[in-house]
Amino acid sequence: MRALALFLCLCALAAPAWATPRVQARLSQSEIELGRPFVLHITARHDPEIEVLWPDPLLLGEGLEEKSRQVLQEADGDLLVSTAEITLLAFSMETRSVPAIELVLSPTGGLLTTRVLPFRIHSHLDPEALRLRPMAAPVETPVRDRQLVGAFFLALVSIAFGLLLWRRGKRKPLAVTKADKPKVDLPAHTEALARLDALEASGALEKNTLKPAYLEMSEIFRDYLGRRFGFSCLDLTTSEIRSRLVSVEGSEEWRSAVTTWLSGCDLVKYAKSPVDPAEAQQALQTARILVERTKSPAMAQDRPREVARA
Repeated sequence: MRALALFLCLCALAAPAWATPRVQARLSQSEIELGRPFVLHITARHDPEIEVLWPDPLLLGEGLEEKSRQVLQEADGDLLVSTAEITLLAFSMETRSVPAIELVLSPTGGLLTTRVLPFRIHSHLDPEALRLRPMAAPVETPVRDRQLVGAFFLALVSIAFGLLLWRRGKRKPLAVTKADKPKVDLPAHTEALARLDALEASGALEKNTLKPAYLEMSEIFRDYLGRRFGFSCLDLTTSEIRSRLVSVEGSEEWRSAVTTWLSGCDLVKYAKSPVDPAEAQQALQTARILVERTKSPAMAQDRPREVARA
Protein backbone atom coordinates (compact mmCIF):
# COMPACT_ATOMS: atom_id res chain seq x y z
CA MET A 1 0.00 0.00 0.00
CA ARG A 2 2.80 2.40 0.83
CA ALA A 3 4.41 1.68 -2.51
CA LEU A 4 1.09 2.37 -4.32
CA ALA A 5 0.62 5.68 -2.48
CA LEU A 6 4.17 6.69 -3.34
CA PHE A 7 3.56 5.81 -7.01
CA LEU A 8 0.36 7.94 -7.12
CA CYS A 9 2.20 10.91 -5.60
CA LEU A 10 4.92 10.67 -8.21
CA CYS A 11 2.29 10.57 -10.99
CA ALA A 12 0.65 13.71 -9.60
CA LEU A 13 3.98 15.53 -9.49
CA ALA A 14 4.71 14.47 -13.05
CA ALA A 15 1.34 15.80 -14.35
CA PRO A 16 1.75 17.85 -17.58
CA ALA A 17 2.28 21.56 -17.19
CA TRP A 18 -0.50 22.31 -19.66
CA ALA A 19 -3.11 21.39 -17.04
CA THR A 20 -2.74 24.93 -15.63
CA PRO A 21 -3.88 27.80 -17.93
CA ARG A 22 -1.12 30.29 -18.75
CA VAL A 23 -1.08 33.77 -20.27
CA GLN A 24 1.65 35.86 -21.92
CA ALA A 25 1.58 39.47 -23.15
CA ARG A 26 3.96 41.61 -25.17
CA LEU A 27 4.00 44.90 -27.12
CA SER A 28 4.85 45.21 -30.81
CA GLN A 29 7.43 47.85 -29.87
CA SER A 30 8.98 49.31 -26.73
CA GLU A 31 9.24 52.89 -28.06
CA ILE A 32 5.85 54.44 -28.87
CA GLU A 33 5.10 57.56 -30.93
CA LEU A 34 2.36 59.85 -29.65
CA GLY A 35 -0.87 59.41 -31.65
CA ARG A 36 0.49 56.47 -33.69
CA PRO A 37 -1.00 52.93 -33.31
CA PHE A 38 0.88 50.08 -31.68
CA VAL A 39 -0.21 46.48 -30.94
CA LEU A 40 -0.68 44.60 -27.66
CA HIS A 41 -0.38 40.79 -28.16
CA ILE A 42 -1.99 38.55 -25.49
CA THR A 43 -1.75 34.72 -25.74
CA ALA A 44 -3.59 32.33 -23.39
CA ARG A 45 -2.96 28.54 -23.37
CA HIS A 46 -5.72 26.49 -21.75
CA ASP A 47 -7.77 23.31 -21.82
CA PRO A 48 -10.26 23.15 -24.75
CA GLU A 49 -13.13 22.84 -22.27
CA ILE A 50 -12.30 26.29 -20.83
CA GLU A 51 -13.39 29.53 -22.53
CA VAL A 52 -11.42 32.76 -22.16
CA LEU A 53 -13.60 35.87 -21.68
CA TRP A 54 -11.85 39.06 -22.90
CA PRO A 55 -12.74 42.31 -21.08
CA ASP A 56 -14.62 44.80 -23.27
CA PRO A 57 -13.65 47.56 -23.01
CA LEU A 58 -10.12 47.23 -21.65
CA LEU A 59 -9.44 49.25 -18.48
CA LEU A 60 -6.37 51.16 -19.71
CA GLY A 61 -6.56 54.38 -17.69
CA GLU A 62 -5.99 57.91 -18.99
CA GLY A 63 -3.69 58.47 -21.95
CA LEU A 64 -4.37 55.10 -23.66
CA GLU A 65 -7.20 54.11 -25.98
CA GLU A 66 -8.18 50.86 -27.69
CA LYS A 67 -8.85 51.30 -31.43
CA SER A 68 -9.52 47.71 -32.55
CA ARG A 69 -8.97 44.07 -31.64
CA GLN A 70 -8.79 40.67 -33.32
CA VAL A 71 -9.18 37.40 -31.37
CA LEU A 72 -8.10 34.04 -32.86
CA GLN A 73 -8.10 30.46 -31.57
CA GLU A 74 -6.06 27.47 -32.71
CA ALA A 75 -5.25 24.01 -31.42
CA ASP A 76 -1.76 23.18 -30.18
CA GLY A 77 -1.70 19.46 -29.37
CA ASP A 78 -4.04 18.88 -26.43
CA LEU A 79 -4.26 22.61 -25.71
CA LEU A 80 -6.29 25.49 -27.15
CA VAL A 81 -4.40 28.76 -27.81
CA SER A 82 -6.47 31.97 -27.67
CA THR A 83 -4.66 35.01 -29.08
CA ALA A 84 -5.78 38.67 -29.11
CA GLU A 85 -4.11 41.41 -31.15
CA ILE A 86 -5.29 44.74 -29.71
CA THR A 87 -4.41 48.02 -31.44
CA LEU A 88 -3.79 50.90 -28.97
CA LEU A 89 -3.10 54.65 -29.20
CA ALA A 90 -1.23 56.81 -26.68
CA PHE A 91 -2.28 60.46 -26.29
CA SER A 92 -0.32 61.60 -23.24
CA MET A 93 3.39 62.08 -22.68
CA GLU A 94 2.80 61.04 -19.05
CA THR A 95 1.72 57.48 -19.97
CA ARG A 96 4.50 54.99 -19.29
CA SER A 97 2.97 51.48 -19.39
CA VAL A 98 0.06 49.25 -20.39
CA PRO A 99 -1.59 48.10 -17.13
CA ALA A 100 -2.22 44.47 -16.18
CA ILE A 101 -5.22 42.91 -18.01
CA GLU A 102 -7.47 40.34 -16.28
CA LEU A 103 -8.96 37.48 -18.34
CA VAL A 104 -11.88 35.46 -16.88
CA LEU A 105 -11.97 31.69 -17.40
CA SER A 106 -15.40 30.15 -17.93
CA PRO A 107 -17.03 28.14 -16.42
CA THR A 108 -14.45 27.84 -13.61
CA GLY A 109 -14.44 31.57 -12.83
CA GLY A 110 -10.66 31.63 -12.57
CA LEU A 111 -8.52 34.60 -13.58
CA LEU A 112 -5.45 35.03 -15.77
CA THR A 113 -3.59 38.32 -15.28
CA THR A 114 -1.01 39.75 -17.67
CA ARG A 115 2.04 41.59 -16.41
CA VAL A 116 2.43 45.38 -16.65
CA LEU A 117 4.17 46.25 -19.94
CA PRO A 118 6.32 49.42 -19.76
CA PHE A 119 7.15 51.51 -22.82
CA ARG A 120 8.74 54.86 -23.70
CA ILE A 121 7.11 57.67 -25.71
CA HIS A 122 9.15 59.60 -28.26
CA SER A 123 9.47 63.34 -27.57
CA HIS A 124 10.15 64.15 -31.23
CA LEU A 125 7.96 64.08 -34.33
CA ASP A 126 8.07 61.21 -36.78
CA PRO A 127 7.58 62.34 -40.44
CA GLU A 128 4.99 59.62 -41.03
CA ALA A 129 2.79 61.00 -38.20
CA LEU A 130 2.24 64.16 -40.23
CA ARG A 131 0.14 62.12 -42.65
CA LEU A 132 -2.64 62.05 -40.03
CA ARG A 133 -3.78 65.55 -41.03
CA PRO A 134 -4.74 67.10 -44.39
CA MET A 135 -2.21 69.71 -45.56
CA ALA A 136 -3.78 71.10 -48.73
CA ALA A 137 -7.38 71.84 -47.78
CA PRO A 138 -6.80 74.29 -44.88
CA VAL A 139 -4.38 76.36 -47.02
CA GLU A 140 -6.30 76.49 -50.30
CA THR A 141 -9.73 77.36 -48.94
CA PRO A 142 -8.83 80.71 -47.28
CA VAL A 143 -6.96 81.86 -50.43
CA ARG A 144 -9.95 81.22 -52.68
CA ASP A 145 -12.23 82.99 -50.20
CA ARG A 146 -10.05 86.12 -50.12
CA GLN A 147 -10.04 86.26 -53.92
CA LEU A 148 -13.83 85.93 -53.96
CA VAL A 149 -14.30 88.70 -51.40
CA GLY A 150 -11.86 90.97 -53.30
CA ALA A 151 -13.72 90.46 -56.59
CA PHE A 152 -17.06 91.12 -54.92
CA PHE A 153 -15.72 94.31 -53.33
CA LEU A 154 -14.46 95.62 -56.69
CA ALA A 155 -17.85 94.92 -58.23
CA LEU A 156 -19.57 96.89 -55.46
CA VAL A 157 -17.22 99.85 -55.96
CA SER A 158 -17.88 99.83 -59.73
CA ILE A 159 -21.65 99.73 -59.23
CA ALA A 160 -21.56 102.52 -56.64
CA PHE A 161 -19.41 104.73 -58.91
CA GLY A 162 -21.78 104.13 -61.86
CA LEU A 163 -24.82 105.01 -59.77
CA LEU A 164 -23.12 108.21 -58.58
CA LEU A 165 -22.47 109.34 -62.17
CA TRP A 166 -26.01 108.49 -63.21
CA ARG A 167 -27.41 110.44 -60.27
CA ARG A 168 -25.40 113.56 -61.14
CA GLY A 169 -26.53 113.32 -64.77
CA LYS A 170 -30.20 113.12 -63.84
CA ARG A 171 -29.86 115.70 -61.03
CA LYS A 172 -32.37 113.71 -59.04
CA PRO A 173 -31.90 112.16 -55.64
CA LEU A 174 -31.30 108.48 -55.89
CA ALA A 175 -31.44 106.10 -52.96
CA VAL A 176 -28.63 103.62 -53.15
CA THR A 177 -29.02 100.46 -51.12
CA LYS A 178 -25.77 99.45 -49.46
CA ALA A 179 -24.89 95.82 -49.87
CA ASP A 180 -23.09 94.11 -47.06
CA LYS A 181 -20.04 92.05 -47.70
CA PRO A 182 -20.82 88.35 -47.49
CA LYS A 183 -19.38 86.75 -44.41
CA VAL A 184 -17.43 83.64 -45.32
CA ASP A 185 -17.77 81.06 -42.54
CA LEU A 186 -15.24 78.24 -42.67
CA PRO A 187 -15.95 74.94 -40.89
CA ALA A 188 -14.62 75.05 -37.33
CA HIS A 189 -12.05 72.29 -37.88
CA THR A 190 -10.78 73.84 -41.15
CA GLU A 191 -10.20 77.23 -39.52
CA ALA A 192 -8.51 75.62 -36.48
CA LEU A 193 -6.11 73.58 -38.62
CA ALA A 194 -5.30 76.64 -40.74
CA ARG A 195 -4.53 78.71 -37.62
CA LEU A 196 -2.30 75.92 -36.25
CA ASP A 197 -0.45 75.81 -39.60
CA ALA A 198 0.05 79.59 -39.43
CA LEU A 199 1.38 79.33 -35.87
CA GLU A 200 3.87 76.63 -36.90
CA ALA A 201 5.01 78.63 -39.95
CA SER A 202 5.54 81.77 -37.83
CA GLY A 203 8.53 80.22 -36.04
CA ALA A 204 6.99 80.84 -32.61
CA LEU A 205 7.62 77.19 -31.62
CA GLU A 206 11.37 77.61 -32.08
CA LYS A 207 11.88 80.62 -29.79
CA ASN A 208 13.53 80.52 -26.37
CA THR A 209 10.32 81.69 -24.66
CA LEU A 210 7.46 79.31 -25.60
CA LYS A 211 4.73 80.61 -23.30
CA PRO A 212 3.22 82.91 -26.03
CA ALA A 213 3.07 79.93 -28.43
CA TYR A 214 1.22 77.82 -25.84
CA LEU A 215 -1.18 80.71 -25.16
CA GLU A 216 -1.96 80.89 -28.89
CA MET A 217 -2.32 77.08 -29.23
CA SER A 218 -4.69 76.93 -26.25
CA GLU A 219 -6.81 79.81 -27.59
CA ILE A 220 -7.06 78.20 -31.06
CA PHE A 221 -8.16 74.84 -29.63
CA ARG A 222 -10.58 76.35 -27.09
CA ASP A 223 -12.15 78.51 -29.82
CA TYR A 224 -12.53 75.38 -31.96
CA LEU A 225 -14.20 73.43 -29.12
CA GLY A 226 -16.63 76.30 -28.52
CA ARG A 227 -17.65 76.50 -32.18
CA ARG A 228 -17.82 72.73 -32.57
CA PHE A 229 -20.00 72.00 -29.52
CA GLY A 230 -21.88 75.27 -29.07
CA PHE A 231 -20.49 76.82 -25.88
CA SER A 232 -17.83 79.44 -25.13
CA CYS A 233 -14.58 77.86 -23.90
CA LEU A 234 -12.23 80.86 -23.83
CA ASP A 235 -13.19 81.94 -20.29
CA LEU A 236 -13.69 78.44 -18.81
CA THR A 237 -11.17 76.43 -16.82
CA THR A 238 -10.07 73.01 -18.04
CA SER A 239 -12.19 71.38 -15.33
CA GLU A 240 -15.27 73.37 -16.44
CA ILE A 241 -14.68 72.39 -20.08
CA ARG A 242 -14.47 68.72 -19.06
CA SER A 243 -17.81 69.05 -17.22
CA ARG A 244 -19.42 70.56 -20.33
CA LEU A 245 -18.05 67.78 -22.57
CA VAL A 246 -19.55 65.05 -20.36
CA SER A 247 -22.97 65.82 -21.89
CA VAL A 248 -21.62 65.57 -25.48
CA GLU A 249 -22.59 62.28 -27.10
CA GLY A 250 -19.57 60.09 -27.90
CA SER A 251 -17.14 62.28 -25.94
CA GLU A 252 -16.04 59.35 -23.77
CA GLU A 253 -13.83 58.26 -26.68
CA TRP A 254 -11.69 61.42 -26.69
CA ARG A 255 -12.66 63.55 -23.64
CA SER A 256 -9.74 62.32 -21.53
CA ALA A 257 -7.22 63.10 -24.30
CA VAL A 258 -8.65 66.63 -24.74
CA THR A 259 -8.48 67.50 -21.03
CA THR A 260 -4.97 66.01 -20.74
CA TRP A 261 -3.79 68.26 -23.58
CA LEU A 262 -5.46 71.36 -22.07
CA SER A 263 -3.92 70.59 -18.66
CA GLY A 264 -0.47 70.39 -20.28
CA CYS A 265 -0.97 73.86 -21.79
CA ASP A 266 -2.12 75.19 -18.41
CA LEU A 267 1.12 74.04 -16.79
CA VAL A 268 3.14 76.09 -19.29
CA LYS A 269 0.83 79.13 -19.20
CA TYR A 270 0.30 79.44 -15.47
CA ALA A 271 2.84 77.24 -13.68
CA LYS A 272 5.72 78.19 -16.02
CA SER A 273 6.53 74.52 -16.57
CA PRO A 274 9.77 74.26 -18.63
CA VAL A 275 9.38 72.98 -22.21
CA ASP A 276 11.66 72.83 -25.24
CA PRO A 277 10.85 73.42 -28.95
CA ALA A 278 10.51 69.67 -29.61
CA GLU A 279 7.82 69.36 -26.91
CA ALA A 280 6.04 72.45 -28.25
CA GLN A 281 6.04 70.94 -31.74
CA GLN A 282 4.63 67.70 -30.32
CA ALA A 283 1.88 69.61 -28.49
CA LEU A 284 0.87 71.32 -31.74
CA GLN A 285 0.78 67.97 -33.58
CA THR A 286 -1.42 66.49 -30.82
CA ALA A 287 -3.81 69.46 -31.19
CA ARG A 288 -4.13 68.65 -34.90
CA ILE A 289 -4.90 65.01 -34.12
CA LEU A 290 -7.57 65.98 -31.55
CA VAL A 291 -9.23 68.38 -34.03
CA GLU A 292 -9.41 65.55 -36.60
CA ARG A 293 -10.88 63.14 -34.01
CA THR A 294 -13.58 65.54 -32.78
CA LYS A 295 -14.68 67.25 -36.00
CA SER A 296 -18.24 66.92 -37.30
CA PRO A 297 -19.03 63.45 -38.74
CA ALA A 298 -20.45 65.19 -41.85
CA MET A 299 -17.05 66.82 -42.44
CA ALA A 300 -15.27 63.48 -41.88
CA GLN A 301 -16.96 62.09 -45.06
CA ASP A 302 -14.74 64.30 -47.22
CA ARG A 303 -11.59 63.16 -45.40
CA PRO A 304 -10.44 60.49 -47.98
CA ARG A 305 -10.51 63.00 -50.84
CA GLU A 306 -8.59 65.60 -48.81
CA VAL A 307 -5.89 63.10 -47.86
CA ALA A 308 -5.53 61.93 -51.47
CA ARG A 309 -5.21 65.51 -52.71
CA ALA A 310 -2.65 66.35 -50.00
